[in-house]
Amino acid sequence: MQTKSKLLLAVTLMLLGLTAATIINISLNFREYIINSATEKAKMTATIVKDSLTAHMVNGIMDKREYFLDQISRNEEIQSLWISRSDNVIKQYGNGFINETARDSIDNEVLTHGKIVKKVTENANKILLRVTIPYTATSHAASVNCLSCHDVKRGDTTWCY
Repeated sequence: MQTKSKLLLAVTLMLLGLTAATIINISLNFREYIINSATEKAKMTATIVKDSLTAHMVNGIMDKREYFLDQISRNEEIQSLWISRSDNVIKQYGNGFINETARDSIDNEVLTHGKIVKKVTENANKILLRVTIPYTATSHAASVNCLSCHDVKRGDTTWCY
């Protein structure tokens, strides 16, 4: 083989390798970007739910929260939405509606440790992202004082979404 042919073959192999590496890198980064974007949307939805439920409490219309939660759940991007009450809230206010109970170990873990849990389930057709977000009791003067209505300590996880 001539030097020119060897050089051409080497350059071609290097370009093919670089192309393959670039495609793999873009694919992995795109997947991560989509998951991070969906996580941010979940956090925003949880904030809306938290603030709306707080407004329901302040305005004395907590008995109408089921309608609000049903309306949020009808968004096409949200496959399912539920709230899990902590033991302290159950002790004080009861079990609540069907969609207000811990469903599995993830809910229990978030209620116990007060940290966000994110679980990604993938198959050939779709990626399913589950984000469970804690709502902890606060007593800041600038916001609603959770401790004035709930029999919990500051920093306790009272709900998760």
